[in-house]
Amino acid sequence: MCIAQSEVSDCDDSYQRSVEFPGAWQKWRPSDPTSPHWYSVSALASLVDAEIAHGRTNGTGGKLLRDFVREFMGLTGTAKAKQVCTVLPHARRVGDLDGDVGALLTAMQAASRPPKPPVLGAIGKEHLQSCVDRWYGIRQSWYAREAVLDGGIPIIVEAFVAETDAPGGLTTAVNFSPTFGDPLANSLLDADKVSGFGAAGLLRACSVETGPARPGNPTYTAVLHIICPSLTFLDRGKSRLDPSPTLVAAATTAIWKTAKTAWSDAERRRKDVAKAARHREAAYRSRAASEWTVKNAAFAVMEQAWSQATDGGAWPASARTVFYQARPLMQRLTDKPINDVYFTQNLLPEYERRMGKLAGVYYEPRGTLYEPHTGRTVPLGTQQVEDYHLPSWTYDKILYIEKQGLWPVLEQARLGERYDMAIIAGAGFASVAARTLLAEVAPDCTIFVVHDADPAGYNIALTLREETARMPDHRVDVIDIGLTLGEAEALGLETETFTRASNLPARLLPHLGEIERRLWKADQPASRFSAICERVELNALTTPQLVAHITQALDRHGATAKVVPDAAVISAEAASCIQAQVSRRLDELLRDLVDVDTIAATIGAEITAGAKPLTPEAVRAAIEPARPINWRTSTGDWAASAVEQADDVITDALQIAIRQAMAA
Repeated sequence: MCIAQSEVSDCDDSYQRSVEFPGAWQKWRPSDPTSPHWYSVSALASLVDAEIAHGRTNGTGGKLLRDFVREFMGLTGTAKAKQVCTVLPHARRVGDLDGDVGALLTAMQAASRPPKPPVLGAIGKEHLQSCVDRWYGIRQSWYAREAVLDGGIPIIVEAFVAETDAPGGLTTAVNFSPTFGDPLANSLLDADKVSGFGAAGLLRACSVETGPARPGNPTYTAVLHIICPSLTFLDRGKSRLDPSPTLVAAATTAIWKTAKTAWSDAERRRKDVAKAARHREAAYRSRAASEWTVKNAAFAVMEQAWSQATDGGAWPASARTVFYQARPLMQRLTDKPINDVYFTQNLLPEYERRMGKLAGVYYEPRGTLYEPHTGRTVPLGTQQVEDYHLPSWTYDKILYIEKQGLWPVLEQARLGERYDMAIIAGAGFASVAARTLLAEVAPDCTIFVVHDADPAGYNIALTLREETARMPDHRVDVIDIGLTLGEAEALGLETETFTRASNLPARLLPHLGEIERRLWKADQPASRFSAICERVELNALTTPQLVAHITQALDRHGATAKVVPDAAVISAEAASCIQAQVSRRLDELLRDLVDVDTIAATIGAEITAGAKPLTPEAVRAAIEPARPINWRTSTGDWAASAVEQADDVITDALQIAIRQAMAA
């Protein structure tokens, strides 16, 4: 867009745009004088070195210092040049500076004023408006120009946003040249009302859709142009900038000025939609609240609650997060109490079975899988189970125990290691995630369950192996090792009473023995007076009794066989162990032969002394704004780069030390 008679390809390769360089443009050119305020000491030193080298090449002895000074903006006058040169009376030519570049730069900056931003020039509103209108058809447009000084360095940021007949995308340019990507993509632009990473992110946050728009929303074309004589790039293609805070602030202001109308329009549309929704809800509320069941209300608002919780599927959200979005919406439709467990464990899963999986919704971990031998623990949530893979040749049995609080007992008894068995410490009934995991590993593992001697405990064992309304296709072979009421009676454990407020599950009745039917009043339906029953929990067992009960049951079912792979796997593991042992032994021998730590300390000190110092400013620039790394990561990257450059020095030092040690 900024090169004379150039052709710039649109995202549609079927046609190209021809852009003319308007004669009205005024801009700073590379042949124009530069300002000393645009230089650092190192940058000016590089220019001085180039002048000295040029003088040696052409045999002139180098340029006179006063002529060199007069080449800079604001110092072209004889008096100004003389004023600067008096600071360095010994330097007649540039080659005589002899390390006084810093003093020269200070004198040049003191004798001149920082040029104001307009010296850089700009594309201007008229030209941008003309091009965009010719290409895409403008309905309305906004232009903003921010001109600032950043410690003597001028910056101009131009932003242009137009509502167009066809989407024209986002065009970005730096110093009158288009870039291949958003130059501010790594920077957080935090405006008055919204924020986003890069120009594209801030525009999206302002509802400036530069691509195909959703029905009913306008389409836009946007341009961002940054002009600055001193920029730091993050890539070789010069598409990503490492901008100063001043530049980021200027770009943020310019974009916000051009996009705030679009943001306001979008906010108005959102409010209109919300207002219409409130009218619809008011119509719903006008009906008798009793007409709405909790289930019907949940299904009516589920999609809206999901959209609010996940931002339309852009973010993950737990089932409880969806519940908290759904509850106020449901309460507008029904005055019946809404329970979070009923919603997350019944209503939401049923909705997903009927209407399809809601993107990004996951169920929080309930229970933990403990691997034997590795020490690895896996929280049993939806996301964790999806990412879990059965480790090879580690365990071939799984024990599910319904009480998380008993895991320390099993851990100290080392049941997992003794039986090559993973242990799942649950929280009552197994979650969908836990049962999904068991179904996946069932072909390779024998599964056991231990539970309380009460209806819930027996039902836990049943749901582990049989289908439920929530998992209609679930079926897994599970060995139930108690605790049963008969086993509790044989151990002399005392029963405790509990109130059964509902009927026993019909599918549980065929699995009950005589003692269960008697103590749980299986033939007596629960009335409004309820049924007084008896049970025995696992906690009634002493620690030795619990361990003995589980180990005896495992032994009885032949779970004592250890995991042993075939010969090929064992051979490969043995070879790997030998290699590791040899590697450790070689490391020990090398450290006995030479003082590795002293060599490392000496070379490390030399590398540190020779490397460019790492300053807090450099670290801050590398990690801000809001990058997912901390200062130690940045420091480690700097150190790794310095060591990599000194690889030959390290190798030579080690070889010399080894030869000296061998010769001694």
